[in-house]
Amino acid sequence: PGLELDGEHIKVDANMKTNIAGLFACGDCVGRPYSYLKSAGQGLTAALNAVDYLAKKDK
Repeated sequence: PGLELDGEHIKVDANMKTNIAGLFACGDCVGRPYSYLKSAGQGLTAALNAVDYLAKKDK
């Protein structure tokens, strides 16, 4: 509930952040083009930003 969508896809910024703090999305669920290469790159971006989010939250 409350997750912002862009049509039928999850809305994210360049860091793969959604409008819900601590929730990241990537790959096909965030839009076209549907590609495993795009998904892998965005997955890495989301993972690195999630780690950074958690590190800052612990401080």
